[in-house]
Amino acid sequence: MTDIVAAALVYARSGKTVFPCHRETKRPLIKGWRENATADPASIEQQWKSFPGAMIGIPTGVPAGAFVVDIDAGIDKDTGEIFEAAELVAQLESKIGCQLPTTLTTETPRGGLHIWFLLPPGEKIGNRAGIIPRIDVRGTGGYVIAPPSVRNDGKSYICKNPDADIASAPKALIDLILRRGAFGSKSSGSPSQGSARNDASDAHRKYALSALDRECAAIKNAASGQRNTALHNAAANIAEFVAAGVLDEHAALAAIRGSAAANPGGDTSNQIEATIQSGWGKGITNPRDLSSVALDARPRGQNSRSSSQPYRKHPMQAAPEDIEALHLLCCRFPMTDMGNAERFAARNRHRVRWVDKSELWSIYDGRRWTIEGAEAVVEQWVYETVRAIAEEARAMRDSGRRDLGEPGALDDLVEEKDDEEVLVSDLLAKWAVKSEAHGKFSRIKASARPLGLTIQPEDFDRDPFLINCENGTLQLLDAADENSPRARVHMRPHDPSDLITRLMPVKYDPKAKAPIYDGFLDKVQPDETMRRFLHQWAGYCLTGDVSEQKLCFWHGRGANGKSTLIDTWSVILGDYATSLGIESFLDQGRKKSGSDHSADLAKLVGVRLVRTSEPEKGAKLAEALIKLVTGNEPVAVREPYARRGFDLNPAFKLTVGGNHRPKITGTDDGIWRRVLLVPWTVQIADADKDRKLLGKLRNEASGILNRMIEGMLDWRQCGLIEPESVIAATAQYRDDSDPLGRFITLCLRKEAGSRVQSSHLYKLYKAWAEAAGETAWSQMGFSAAMADRGYRKKQSNTIHWLDVATLKDVHDFIDQDGNVLDFPDGSPSSPSSPPVYQEDDWPL
Repeated sequence: MTDIVAAALVYARSGKTVFPCHRETKRPLIKGWRENATADPASIEQQWKSFPGAMIGIPTGVPAGAFVVDIDAGIDKDTGEIFEAAELVAQLESKIGCQLPTTLTTETPRGGLHIWFLLPPGEKIGNRAGIIPRIDVRGTGGYVIAPPSVRNDGKSYICKNPDADIASAPKALIDLILRRGAFGSKSSGSPSQGSARNDASDAHRKYALSALDRECAAIKNAASGQRNTALHNAAANIAEFVAAGVLDEHAALAAIRGSAAANPGGDTSNQIEATIQSGWGKGITNPRDLSSVALDARPRGQNSRSSSQPYRKHPMQAAPEDIEALHLLCCRFPMTDMGNAERFAARNRHRVRWVDKSELWSIYDGRRWTIEGAEAVVEQWVYETVRAIAEEARAMRDSGRRDLGEPGALDDLVEEKDDEEVLVSDLLAKWAVKSEAHGKFSRIKASARPLGLTIQPEDFDRDPFLINCENGTLQLLDAADENSPRARVHMRPHDPSDLITRLMPVKYDPKAKAPIYDGFLDKVQPDETMRRFLHQWAGYCLTGDVSEQKLCFWHGRGANGKSTLIDTWSVILGDYATSLGIESFLDQGRKKSGSDHSADLAKLVGVRLVRTSEPEKGAKLAEALIKLVTGNEPVAVREPYARRGFDLNPAFKLTVGGNHRPKITGTDDGIWRRVLLVPWTVQIADADKDRKLLGKLRNEASGILNRMIEGMLDWRQCGLIEPESVIAATAQYRDDSDPLGRFITLCLRKEAGSRVQSSHLYKLYKAWAEAAGETAWSQMGFSAAMADRGYRKKQSNTIHWLDVATLKDVHDFIDQDGNVLDFPDGSPSSPSSPPVYQEDDWPL
């Protein structure tokens, strides 16, 4: 019996139920964990037999008779800020005005705490996110991982005081959790339940918006007999996200109501609303447990664009026109489905586009265009457009009547079919009600697309010298007048007409400095010319310009700072940077070529820095693809499941880091003029490593952005200046990748009038290859390669190579018995890659 199983049985004997959880994601490994968590010894042994080594999950709340205060210590992945558990506990104690009693406490692998308290009699405590920032509650409906569980990385959950009993919670803590007493909605400084929390993480918001999209789709697609159940369940599920503080209540309800209106079945509007409220009431008291979402989002975030800022709600009042003027404009549109589409376009054209080839909606969030959560938000805006028709009728009525000769009037008296006279405003008010009927919502979206809202993926991010940051858009200006002879940047407000989809999560502050960053670069790259090159490359990566047609390979053993530097640049670039598996650029697996509709490349619209993982030893670059994506020409790509592809205009600079240089077999300048090998030769001793450096660098983000801008301006003024060390290392890389070139240099010389028999030259080449440890080509392949180098051959009785003489003989490499001799000059050819060293796991 393992220690984990033994511990699970101990928990069971104490009255707690348990179930197995995944060692990385922390998710339950059994279906229906709430119902199937068990205290039965035989069942426990069977579950862990099915999932050996699994972590122990304990349901909290009523099943355990206790709830848990979850202290989320550790490093904030977005800001680099470090949160200590003791400091967070002190903040909680300050909030409730008393110290927490001694009670059973678990230390988590990240340095956080699970603090256990008895469930107060008669109180209903569920899961609650953010009672104060970075402190959550796990109650009924939740669970925690229990000691001595061990994660995949070897880190474990540890009981800090195994002899302690579970204590009763202070009354003030219960009041804080239940938002009552001194912590009620009127006196609390926390956001109300209907508002999305400002401190909610981006991963949580994106997860919640995706869930809202799915639930709205389920409502609209529900078959007859299943509509009520689908609507009730969707309302309950989405209310849990609202209760957790990651969705706005108004936006969520509007999306659900809009979806329900599109598929009402035989229900009246009152019946639909009753179903929504029933489900909503169930979910709003049970905040969704999002503890595993951030962990799951990290690996996904490496291959997808990060959203540095949440969607910021744009109510109709945010439209550029005055809202009353909008009503007066829209009231003139026909009372038809197409008229409603025109209303939607008029009210929302500044903030919504249909991306035709991708078949997705994109919305403007106040800083950039995004598809994240767009479907649900557009649904909300359709709902608001229809509801605004009643206001249009009111505005028309208030404008006056034309039949009475009132100046500026829009309303009028018209005859109906039965010769009855009626005001147009009254007809419009009736149309407002009819527009909420089944099917009209979906027709509005479809009909509005061609009304100036359709765009193509390649229309976004077209200007390579616009750079979006938190407080505005930076525009690179080349020297324009005698007062500014050098290139410079200009800050201007965010503008939806720029069609930018990316955002750096950094404020531009031209006065900000970066002394720690400067010192770090001085240490890991002591050569001044190399630092200037890195500043230029960083600045080049700020832009969407790819005129240099280069890729960088950062080469060297671990503990040298290259990972820390690229991590820092990626954090500052935010959406403009992404990670992509090196296999996307290797000649293996899917065998990508320039004509492939690559789903990997389709994700890179607007991306300006692509970092890749280290290639395996011997991995070969897909050279045709590399030439294509660095060639400043459109690349045909297609997104997954899209019916049509589009032309990607590459804006990204590829930066690869690692110990192993990828194999390049091409010998032409077409590939080698694109490669820059950047050596990282300094190695930092363990005693000199600063484990908190990455966080410190993130705190200098605005200053580092200024350094990148300076590098960009230097590059624009002087071009990319390659240090001698980069030129030499790249030349050596090319030489090491060209075994035929080494053979020719060592064994042949050009000599007019001389000739060498073809069979003799091939034997010499094979002997050299065996001694050099190279795989020899076939005779046909060797002949073709020699011809590519410009050597000529002539056939008479035998075939000879012309104007060439040999400097070596077969027996210089192989003796008469076929044994390989010591290589001439005492050493074999240059290795194709350096010895393998462990990559640096810690920031330097």
